[in-house]
Amino acid sequence: MVTGGLLEKLLKAGDFAGISPGWREGEAVATGFAPLDQLLPAGGVRRGSLVEWLAGAEASGAAALAAAVACRLAGHAERAAEAAATIIVVDRTGRFHPPAMLGWLERAGAGGRLAPRLVVARPAHEADELWAIDQALRCRGVAAVLAWPRSIHSTAMRRWQL
Repeated sequence: MVTGGLLEKLLKAGDFAGISPGWREGEAVATGFAPLDQLLPAGGVRRGSLVEWLAGAEASGAAALAAAVACRLAGHAERAAEAAATIIVVDRTGRFHPPAMLGWLERAGAGGRLAPRLVVARPAHEADELWAIDQALRCRGVAAVLAWPRSIHSTAMRRWQL
């Protein structure tokens, strides 16, 4: 869980400059927030990993931090010079506000790279939500998936981890 004071430091420390084009499977990518990278075992987020952001309360900033890190990861997509990566947001509640990510998307696309694409799915039912998350995680063209499912069956969680 990221607490309020630490979250403020992370958001102020964010630096999206110097993104290298392309990265290998399993290679750690810095989140852009040095204090967070120091806490992570690999010094960043590994491609193909499942990261769960835990929030202590509503409006704690966990979703904003997850969006910023997703944009950073999308900026490190394979063949970044040739094609933009895609970030999928699965939002059944309708609380996600896409313009909130525009600044991070633009930074991820700086330096001659294409800005990542943002796709928002708003499924009506829990089964559709879990299916959309599952399918997005299987797609190689997707750099990150952001979702806030209310409940997750252990079978679905294990499938997502694989």
